[in-house]
Amino acid sequence: MGWQMEEYCVDFEQISLGDQLNYYLTTGKNELGVIMAKSEAGNTMYPISWKEFKDPETGMTENRKVAKPF
Repeated sequence: MGWQMEEYCVDFEQISLGDQLNYYLTTGKNELGVIMAKSEAGNTMYPISWKEFKDPETGMTENRKVAKPF
C-alpha cells in the first residue's frame, strides 16, 4: 500500500491552510520536490533522473519527484 516514508527532505509550496489540522501542499513546480533521501539501508540516495533516486551502495532505486537543482 504505497511507500513507507524513511527519511526525506522535500521542498514544497503551501497552497491552502485547509482546516485546523491540515495544510494543503504541492510539489507541482519543477523546482519543488525531494531534495535528499535515505534508503531503507540508511544510505544517502542520489537523483539519477527527474523522477528517481538511487542508493549507490545497494543499487536500490525509488521513484520520487526530484526537485530541480538551483
